[in-house]
Amino acid sequence: MILYGHTFTVGWYNMKLDEKYIAGFFDGEGCVHIAKRADDYYGLQTDVAQKDVTVLLWLRKKYGGYIIPKDNGNYRWTLSSKRAYKFLKSIYKYTIIKKKQIYYAMKFQDTILNQSNHQSKRLTSKDIKIRVKYYNLLRSLKKEYRRLTK
Repeated sequence: MILYGHTFTVGWYNMKLDEKYIAGFFDGEGCVHIAKRADDYYGLQTDVAQKDVTVLLWLRKKYGGYIIPKDNGNYRWTLSSKRAYKFLKSIYKYTIIKKKQIYYAMKFQDTILNQSNHQSKRLTSKDIKIRVKYYNLLRSLKKEYRRLTK
């Protein structure tokens, strides 16, 4: 297995992990969401959970982030904020199923990069309203997707 390059072997199978493959993988297995805490903090996050850690190790090597072992035997690869944005931007044009979710997640992250009071850590009410808008929009897209796939 070569983790730093673009190919690795899983058993007998060689894979080329380019953005097209990763986009399809993320469309099927990934999750993009905006995390919310009680203190008006909203943050972009992406996750992929798998029983086999092989592809997740490669993704961590390429994009950074963390791999967390879960109690159920799965592993979860997680990115947040700027790293999540950079990852989503790299796969966006190849995604199909999560394209709208990724679009709004990137728009959300743009609001953080362009917040009206960038020098201060304190958010204005305008900044909070914009973040809440994207938080709710992304949640509604996820609910719509769940409803359509039942």
